[in-house]
Amino acid sequence: MESEILNIAVLWIKERIGGGAIVRKPGFAGMLTGECGYGYFVNLNSRSAYHLSNQNSMFTVEQIKAAHSKVKSGADFPKYIQEIKALGVMAFETWVKDSHTEYFGANEYHTSSNPMYEEMKIVNNSNKAAFQQYLKIHQQGKTDYLTFCRHCAETGIEKWFVSLDKMTCTYYDKSGKEILVEQIPQ
Repeated sequence: MESEILNIAVLWIKERIGGGAIVRKPGFAGMLTGECGYGYFVNLNSRSAYHLSNQNSMFTVEQIKAAHSKVKSGADFPKYIQEIKALGVMAFETWVKDSHTEYFGANEYHTSSNPMYEEMKIVNNSNKAAFQQYLKIHQQGKTDYLTFCRHCAETGIEKWFVSLDKMTCTYYDKSGKEILVEQIPQ
């Protein structure tokens, strides 16, 4: 299925920008770039492509960590997003099991963070209603990041993908099923 979706995405990209080199990485679909230097991140789970504009900004995990250190709860998330967007981050994918994150920028630039904690077990069956309740209390500032990650694991959330172009955060279960898409406040 993955190669089929990537082939469709390459055709889609070629129609729009006249290129289509694929850079594959474990855990996400791939980055597609055209001859003009523009890129698209292809999300296999939702069968969608996210445009990555032609910026030359290179960011570091240390810069992202500095921005993240200001986050005390989910209420601080929108400010954090604005700060890393200004650094040139265009998308990122965080894995609940250990909170390692892949960050994506323009021109196929990417970097990864190290795990933040010992691996957590993600339950096999997702519970959307319970997850939404935990997310709500986290966004109200009532839980810290580690507690939120534990709640994600308990409700079957394997990862989340943030598109700073679309300003969305999409949560997925272990089967790759989209559980929730939310707009990030600006």
